[in-house]
Amino acid sequence: MSDQVFNNETTFTQKAEFLKDVYIYGTLYYDFVGFGTDLTVEDINITKQANIADLYVSGVSTFVGASVFQSTVSVASTATLADVNVTGALDVDQIDVGIATVRERFELTNEDGTQHLVGFASGPRAGSVGIGSTLPERDLDLNDLRVTGNIFDSVNAQGSNGFFLSRDVNGIRWVSAAPNAQTDGFFVQNEGVLVGVGSFTTMNLIGTDTGGDLVDATANGTTVDIRIKDHWIKNNSGIHTTVNVGINKVTPEVPLDVDGFALFRGNVGVVGLTTFGNTVRIDAPLRVHDNNITGTATTAIYAHNAGVATVAYAASFTPLAGVATFTNRTGFATVAAAATFAQVAGFSTFSNIAFAATFAQTAGVATIANQTGFSTIAGIATFANQSGFSTVSGTATFALRAGIVTFASQAGFATVAGIATFANQSGFSTVSGAATFARIAGFSTFAKQSGFATEAGFSTNSARAGISSFIETVQTLTDQEFFIPFVENSVSTGIETVRVDSGIRYNPARDNVIVGGGLTVGGATTIHNTLKVDLGANVGGGLTVGGATTIHNTLKVDSSTVLDGSLELNSTLIDINGSAAIGKTDYRLSSVGTGVSWRPPGVETTNILYVTKDGNDSNSGLLEGDAKATIGGAAAVALDGDTIYVRPGTYFENNPIGLRTDVSISGQDLRLVTVVPNNPAEDLFHVRRGCLIENMNFAGNNVATGYTGAMVAFPPLTANQNSGYVAPGPANEGPSGRWRSPYVRNCTNFATDSVGMRVDGNLANAAFSGTNNLGQDLKSMVVDSYTQYNQNGIGVSLTNKGYAQLVSIFTINSKIAIFAGSGGQCDLTNSNSSFGVFGLFADGTSDDEFTGINTGAKLADVDTFQVFGVRDEDAAVRKPFDGQGAFFKVNLDDYTDTGTKTGIVTEPLRVIRTIKVTNGGSGYSQSAPPAVTVSEPFGPEGILAELSANVSAAGTVSSVDVIASGRNFLPAGNGNNQQNISITFAGSGGAAAEAVTDPILFTVDKATEPTTNTGLSTVTFNEFVPYSVGTGVSMSFRRLSRIITSSHSFEYVGAGTDINRANPFQGGEPIPENEIVAINGGQIPFTSTDQKGNFRIGSGLVIDQTTSSIAGRDFNRAIQANLTPLILALGG
Repeated sequence: MSDQVFNNETTFTQKAEFLKDVYIYGTLYYDFVGFGTDLTVEDINITKQANIADLYVSGVSTFVGASVFQSTVSVASTATLADVNVTGALDVDQIDVGIATVRERFELTNEDGTQHLVGFASGPRAGSVGIGSTLPERDLDLNDLRVTGNIFDSVNAQGSNGFFLSRDVNGIRWVSAAPNAQTDGFFVQNEGVLVGVGSFTTMNLIGTDTGGDLVDATANGTTVDIRIKDHWIKNNSGIHTTVNVGINKVTPEVPLDVDGFALFRGNVGVVGLTTFGNTVRIDAPLRVHDNNITGTATTAIYAHNAGVATVAYAASFTPLAGVATFTNRTGFATVAAAATFAQVAGFSTFSNIAFAATFAQTAGVATIANQTGFSTIAGIATFANQSGFSTVSGTATFALRAGIVTFASQAGFATVAGIATFANQSGFSTVSGAATFARIAGFSTFAKQSGFATEAGFSTNSARAGISSFIETVQTLTDQEFFIPFVENSVSTGIETVRVDSGIRYNPARDNVIVGGGLTVGGATTIHNTLKVDLGANVGGGLTVGGATTIHNTLKVDSSTVLDGSLELNSTLIDINGSAAIGKTDYRLSSVGTGVSWRPPGVETTNILYVTKDGNDSNSGLLEGDAKATIGGAAAVALDGDTIYVRPGTYFENNPIGLRTDVSISGQDLRLVTVVPNNPAEDLFHVRRGCLIENMNFAGNNVATGYTGAMVAFPPLTANQNSGYVAPGPANEGPSGRWRSPYVRNCTNFATDSVGMRVDGNLANAAFSGTNNLGQDLKSMVVDSYTQYNQNGIGVSLTNKGYAQLVSIFTINSKIAIFAGSGGQCDLTNSNSSFGVFGLFADGTSDDEFTGINTGAKLADVDTFQVFGVRDEDAAVRKPFDGQGAFFKVNLDDYTDTGTKTGIVTEPLRVIRTIKVTNGGSGYSQSAPPAVTVSEPFGPEGILAELSANVSAAGTVSSVDVIASGRNFLPAGNGNNQQNISITFAGSGGAAAEAVTDPILFTVDKATEPTTNTGLSTVTFNEFVPYSVGTGVSMSFRRLSRIITSSHSFEYVGAGTDINRANPFQGGEPIPENEIVAINGGQIPFTSTDQKGNFRIGSGLVIDQTTSSIAGRDFNRAIQANLTPLILALGG
């Protein structure tokens, strides 16, 4: 038929139907008033602008894109707004808003323009709300306020009956006012904050807790004066007190009375007489301007510039003593940095000018200078019966047994004398220029220029010595060990103390030096006879021993040692680490930088640790000859980036063994390195980011021992490692900022019942900080060539959204080759499953991963939805992805075919997977099986299931075939939004069965990138939704437990876990249904080949090589889809 053109107006007085599209290029007019009827349009699509004067919508209106209303919009009933932008007026009789976000300003206005409520979201009044005020000045600005409930104050208290509002620095407070508080009460504030919750009539002033009264109140007319009393007085110089102060002393007896230890960290100045009633400890120089020591000095130390330090048990000083009494171990008493003697000294020890002696305040004999025998002020000591000095200056008196007496029979010195009287033996001779030689002298002064040097104590032959010591030696051959005197060092400190010690002794009869401790020799040393060392010898230079040498302990040589002859060692040689390499084989002395050490042969590495069967876990592991004995021992010291290299052998390990980040374990060969876990119920290795395990096999003690742990797993949240790196999980990306999957390569697992690799997503967290950012939720491992010969075990287990990439996984006699549950997923390539019970097994989904809200009403049989607010469990906007399944939480009240069921469905609708016979009954006929009926589904657009019973020869129901699975059964339960599916058998045979169901999930095909703030995304599913979905219906997205595989090979799956019975030579029979099992929402897209060479593309298409045929549900559907139009065209 050709097109018809109407040039003139055409009027249709009857009903006109258009079976094709109608195009109007002009204007379409409809006279609503004239005809008095409505224009009814079932579905209208306006692609351009439409001007509608009045639009009345009685049902639900959905605006997907931006809609502009230039005039008033009136909503008579409820309006649900997902995202609305109103530029004009919005007139709503009833509005239901979950969360309303105002970006600039909102108003509530009367029809006459009166504004009742104004709120500002931007500008200088942002955050202010005015009620009856169009320009609020505060957060809330209103004229009148009526409160029918409680008012809460600044501390969120509502007060009690009869309380009053008061104010403190923090704001308004409820307080309880006392009777007549308005006239005679008062409030008390502490630092501006109210004390208590009421007013007070009386103030009570209380002293300190220790009894002192520091507060005083006196009446002053109508005023009370309150004074704070203290005992300190302030003036321009500071503060002071006129009473005694005690520290840890209740009753101070002096101005500052301290009972206990006092620590002064700076300088302490003492002016005047100082009394020490007990021991005084001075650890630094002591400067005394005026000393008067009346007690006994028990242990004196050297002053800064002292002449001779007194180490006296009882060194007596008297105010006028010349020289201190020489008692048990004393020479001169020094209590000053400068003066050696007492207040009125017999000798002055400091000479400011080299040739002029300095005298004390009342000097007995001055220090003798170069030419002067006696000073001009003092010559001969007063009250001395016999003088030790002649009156002739320049020539010293030669006294056979006289000088200055230092050792007296009865007294050291007279109390008022410069020179002691009646000395038996001379202590010092005091002639300057030429020292007096005393035949039996304690110390003779032998100084070139002065009797006493400026800053010296005792010195041997010193140019400017204080008291020069010249000791006459007497040879002796006594067979006795004598102590050898020594001084501390060669630096002059004023006076050097001669000391002796038992560590060094000399025997003149034997001509031996005995060293009790270490002997340090700084230069070349020649010993022509026996060298005996009881402890150690430290030789800094060369050591030449001409005779026999006996070393009972350590010989330490700081410099080179030359051995011209043989060195015989009859014991061990200890290295720098204190090791004698006992029990080691082929160990050698090697230089280690600071000395030599016993080391095995080879070069030490910095990032390889060796493990061998003849190693020891106390070894360093850095050399093969110094190897560790266990992998756990090496893992305990392995740092990030280290490699543990394992030589051939069987290693029994105290598992679990923990590994640090980026640690690798590499065996020498797959068949030569065997690791046996000692704890069958625990994991073998706990791996973290970047770990590698390769070239080894895992085995049990024997095939009968079951191991329930995994050979490789992430560390648990509570540390349970028995060796290696001990730390809790989860494994994370580490400081690198990028996740690197642990890697298992070229390994075999022989452990019965074990799990070859367990990937538990709950034990891995990509974010180093502990909080995942978007895209940081990889929780994965990778595999290349990992054989599982673990009878009755699981090859790889993936749970809790764990993920793995598996290449060349071969499973033999495993109970389950690959298992994915609770959202675990993997890619499986070039792999094989032989024997065992199940091949690939995907069971269930994760919990809700994302949620969203459908924004537009959809009729039945559509696959694309606009979903608002797509967010994850952390409320972050997320994009749905392939690998998720979604369901709608529909309201059963919105449908007419749900029977008596009401309310919102919170779990997926279900479909019957299989029927489980719980009681086969009896008396049934094989030729006439009983009819099986199933309860109808109460979900929207439900479809009845169709079942068929199978009867055994014994007359029992053996199984029930599912001819049609039905659709949209409610979740199991007894609630108004749930149902229990009942199965009944015709007849009285008593058979019973129950339905096993799967959730109906719509798998995500694709989704658009969600908007940033609202999370609006267009989601397309692989399936059509068979029922209508209203606006505002909530949705949940769950991650599928999924195994994606291609080119997978199945051989005799289902034949059992015992290799001796499962192989075809022993009659093993495969169960093809066990090759692929996807239940409870699990999904397995696959291509595979079985032991007969039959090729399968998913579960819907099979190419049978034996019969050269193609079959399967999907193939049959494709044939029907292509042939049906042809049949219809032919009139069939």
